[in-house]
Amino acid sequence: MLDSLIRSTLTSLAEPNPGFELFIQVAKWRLGCGDAAGAAKWQLWSLMPPQQEELQQALVCFWIDLGELKTAASILGLKSNGWEGLNLLIQQGSLIEAQNLQQRLLVSPPPLELNFLLNLASAWQKAGCPSDALDLLEQLLLHYKRVNQIILPPLANALAQLLEEQQRQEAASSWWRYSLLQDSNQIHPMMRLGRYAMAQNDLLVAFHYAHQVLERDPNHSWGPDLQKKALNALGARGSLALLANHSPPKSWLSRQSQWLMPLKKYTSEQIICDLIARSFVKLLTIEIIKDYRSIALWGDSDGLTLAQILLNRFHDSTNLSVIWLLASTDPLLQIYNLKRLMPEHSTIQLKFWPLWDPNIHADIELLVFASSIKREKSPFRLNVDTLYLRDS
Repeated sequence: MLDSLIRSTLTSLAEPNPGFELFIQVAKWRLGCGDAAGAAKWQLWSLMPPQQEELQQALVCFWIDLGELKTAASILGLKSNGWEGLNLLIQQGSLIEAQNLQQRLLVSPPPLELNFLLNLASAWQKAGCPSDALDLLEQLLLHYKRVNQIILPPLANALAQLLEEQQRQEAASSWWRYSLLQDSNQIHPMMRLGRYAMAQNDLLVAFHYAHQVLERDPNHSWGPDLQKKALNALGARGSLALLANHSPPKSWLSRQSQWLMPLKKYTSEQIICDLIARSFVKLLTIEIIKDYRSIALWGDSDGLTLAQILLNRFHDSTNLSVIWLLASTDPLLQIYNLKRLMPEHSTIQLKFWPLWDPNIHADIELLVFASSIKREKSPFRLNVDTLYLRDS
């Protein structure tokens, strides 16, 4: 039940020229409710009062949230044909009127605060009208694109979630990806994309997003399960052994010395003992890459093919600054080895990605295929040099 002092304060704020102390009282109320952002806004308004229309919108939202729709309607008065009026109609259950008003507003949308927009979409969903929520967001996004307004991650995420609920998974995925481009540290979009990739049997992408989630939140509830499922499906035995703190498969260990023989002249025995090789090591040499600034290694399992490049001090003999690791068949094993091979002050930057993306990899000059992919079946038709390492 609303405190009588707060009720009186909200009522007084609807009158002309409200005093600064009223804003302070609301700020204290919001802080007591755990709404720190709301409290800060009302505290600021005590120093710099908002425009009457902005204050009215905030008051209407309060009364609607409190379930006092008549009070909200009385504040709106004759101005009930805007976004606030739409919110009120939805809350009152006047859905046909709300749908008609929404269509009129979307013809030439008035300014709309992001949080209020998200609240409108939520109100439609609670009213059992998800298609109206989706129509609202899609139409406004088209408008924002026309006027070159930046679409922020919360809005992209809200649209992606609605599209998922409508079983439009591919469209939802494009908005999750867009949201991550704006803010790459968001965990929820990563998990949604990872789950969708797993459902599509796109195992490298599923692993990639699960691993990204766990790098940001090692205690995430569902990230470990998704990562393990993807690695199991990939047959990534080295990665699974590392995850479980088990030794590598015995067949690998029995031939370890033979596999790692080419590395002995580049590093110490101790480093070699810490490395794990899946197959005989075919080294990518400095002579091959010395004229390139950016290269990509495709389909590598354990990273050891880069040993000569990473372990040698060759700053004066090469321009190489970036190595992309694409589509590893045993990704955690690859990361494990590369961390041991990488000198502390290396000038080379390693970047991991599950697939070739023309937008991200436009600057790559040499693409090296470490896997046994056949030339005629190469998925790339690109203007970059290529090298099939297993054939060289």
